[in-house]
Amino acid sequence: MTKTDRDILNDIAGNDKSKLSHVPKKIRNSNVIEQVHIVMATDINGVGRLFGGRLMEWIDILSAVVARDYTHLDVTTVKVEELVFEEPAYINDTIIMRGRVVSQGMTSVTVEIITYARKLTGEEFPINTALLKMVAIDSLGHAINIP
Repeated sequence: MTKTDRDILNDIAGNDKSKLSHVPKKIRNSNVIEQVHIVMATDINGVGRLFGGRLMEWIDILSAVVARDYTHLDVTTVKVEELVFEEPAYINDTIIMRGRVVSQGMTSVTVEIITYARKLTGEEFPINTALLKMVAIDSLGHAINIP
């Protein structure tokens, strides 16, 4: 984890958003939520790396958890705004994903997910960044306002 990422996560964890100029003031306490996986043989693609589609699945699930925690409503993914594969991960790596809400609209929130790989040696480095737009929905699947 870079010092900048650590500082941002510490600011968020301490609920001190005054240092985060890119976070709109209307964001209430947006918790950082983590998801952890171990890369197994079933997660590997044909060249021996973590399959990008599997990571995308995990990102989508974590984005929903983050958005539901923030809005207290059902949500659905409406758009993947950014998905950048920076480094590969390999079998037996531990994958740590950290997600948080970075902005809110009338019916949607934007969730940022930063994914890290950790080797058995303890070395940890970012492998992916993603931004997803999640829309709050009612029981019929129609967009609804977020309180």
